[in-house]
Parts: sequence; structure tokens; C-alpha cells
Amino acid sequence: MNQESLCSKTVKELNEICKNNRELYSGYSKCKRKQILIDFIISKSNPVSEQYEESSDDMGEILQSMFTEPEESINESFRDRPPRELIDDKIQEIETYFKNKNKNNTVVFDNHNDEGNGNMYRIYKHNYYNKYDDIGEEIILFHGTDEENITDILNDGFSLTVSMKHGNIFGNGIYFTNDIDKALSYSERYKNKKYVIMCVVHIGDVIKGEKNMGIHPKMPNKNKRYDTSVDNINNPIQFIKKENYTYNILGILSFEIKRQLLNKCNLVIINNSYEAIRIYWVPLNKSVYDPDIIKYSKFMGSISREMGIGKYTTNMGHKFICVNSTGCIRIIEICKNKEKIVIHNSAYKQYTYKLPKWECKKCKWNNNDDETKCKQCKECRF
Repeated sequence: MNQESLCSKTVKELNEICKNNRELYSGYSKCKRKQILIDFIISKSNPVSEQYEESSDDMGEILQSMFTEPEESINESFRDRPPRELIDDKIQEIETYFKNKNKNNTVVFDNHNDEGNGNMYRIYKHNYYNKYDDIGEEIILFHGTDEENITDILNDGFSLTVSMKHGNIFGNGIYFTNDIDKALSYSERYKNKKYVIMCVVHIGDVIKGEKNMGIHPKMPNKNKRYDTSVDNINNPIQFIKKENYTYNILGILSFEIKRQLLNKCNLVIINNSYEAIRIYWVPLNKSVYDPDIIKYSKFMGSISREMGIGKYTTNMGHKFICVNSTGCIRIIEICKNKEKIVIHNSAYKQYTYKLPKWECKKCKWNNNDDETKCKQCKECRF
């Protein structure tokens, strides 16, 4: 049976297939949703994939034991989720981390235990062990997302393609991370309420991911594909999976991130340089060393040359950049209530950071990214 033929059938028809061969499809009643039931039938009838292929008799024994043995007798390696104590410790660790940032931050964990998905994850691990005589490593990882996506993910699993909004620098697949701050950066940008899906993920053998990597390649001298691609082999932060049911969703972490109330500060910038400078305020979630920082920063105005003065009201910890024709000449971080900064002619020598350039289509002249007209031929950029 193939996926296409099964998808054309109703849930009732799929159940009839299982009823007519109860010995082969033992445990089918545990699969509550159509897609889970389809995957279950395929896993019993055919190999799940070339990587985890095994005989029908072996698969039958696996499924029979999985669905009939009491939970306490199941080998720890084949659990569909870590012990509750381990999950609680991880949640406590995250909550402590965010409380230390701001005591008013809140972290709430909503447990998610889908029996069908849990069973498919256990099938995957049984297949893996029977094929390679080793279960491999599995760890708790995070996936940040927007609130509007959560219901679809819980019902249908993660998409195996990557939204271009977030990029695919390590290839298409399901992106997980062990860095909770990184996960949060992909959820509800510019909002205080954020959401992270916590999962247990099978890691196995890893390979450095690449942008054009489709399925994972085969391992050298082995009849086996790599299980997971990562951003860094020695110290991975991002983990990319290419197949569903190689993970199991444990629950949803909801964060309410409170901003510290900051004292108002006064910033005075005196421009004693030979040309006018432009002042930009840098968003709190951006790095001043980002090559595209001008695009993300707020223009605060220009200060004329030779003792021009700019005055600004701001907050402690906020950052500004001063820009002239050579690029960024000064980075300012507010560290006290009254800041007075003097820009001298030699300021540009202190920094090597340059503004991004754009090439004029007409005369090929390189212009600064914030200029709308070409300096050479006066042609409009847009």
C-alpha cells in the first residue's frame, strides 16, 4: 500500500483495512487521527524508509509489544518522552534563567501528550535499534514559533520545508535549537509574549549542514544515512531533522517577557569633525556590528559639522551609531544619566566598520546604502 492510495480513503475505510487483518495491524485503535493511522498502516505493510527497513514479522513483534505491554515494563530507551523529573528540571532551569533577567518574567509550560505521535516515535526508535543495534542519543530541544502556528503543528507536525522568512542556511528541514534565547528570537518578533515548542529529538549520527542539502547523505563505509545535520559539529546550537516522527512534542512554553523600566537619560553629541554626521538609534534586539544595521536602525537626525550639537532623551543601555561618508565612526552606549560625546576628525580611524554599498545601474558607482541618489550621475536608486 502506498501513501497516495491510503490518503484517498476515509478514516472508516482505513479502520476496515485494519479490522480485516487484526494480526498484522494490531494496535491500530491507538491511532486517533487519519494521518497517524495512514503512517501506522504503511509502517506495518512496508518499510518506513530505506534506512529503517525490516521484515513484517519483526515489525509485528515490535508493535505488538509496544501496544500491549504496560508502561512500567517498557525499556527506558524506547520511551516516547523523557521521565517527568527530567522535563521538570529543564523547565525549572529555564524559569530560573528568565527570573534572573527580570523577576517579573513569567514562564508557563503546557504539557502535550499525543498518544499517536508518541507511538510513532517509539516505532521509529525500535526500527532504528533493530537496524543498527544502537538507539543513539536523544535530547530535549526547542523550536520557536508564532502563536498562530501552534495548533497546526500539534495536529499535523512540523513542516519539512523552511519558511524563507527565517532562511535555510543549513538546508531544508525542521530546525531545533538547544539555546532558548535563539528559539525565542523566532517567535512573535517585537512582542513580549512568545512561544516555544519543547521536544525530545533523536540525534544519532550528525553531519555539518549545508544550504543545498536535501536528504541527509550516506555515511562513508556504512549502509546508513546521517540522522541529523547541525550548524557546528564540535559545539552545535542548531539541529535539523529531515523526517517526521524522529521527535516527539513534549509541550508548549509560553513566555511573558517584561522590559525593565529604565531611567530617562540625556545624550549630548558635539560634532567637531570636518563633515556632518547622521545619528541612528539601534533597536534593542539588534547588534551594532550587523552589516545591515542601518536598515534596522531609526534615523534620529543629522548634526552639522564644526561644533554642531545634537540633544537626545534616551534610556540606560540604549545604543546609537554616528555615521559619515566613511561609514560608522562612533558607537555610543548610554551608561549614565548624562552623556556628553565629542566627535573629532580622527574618530573615523577608530573603527573599520563600513556602511553597506549599492551599485548604480547606470554608471556602476558604489554609493552608501542610505543614499537614494547616485553621487556620480544623480540617478535615482529606486
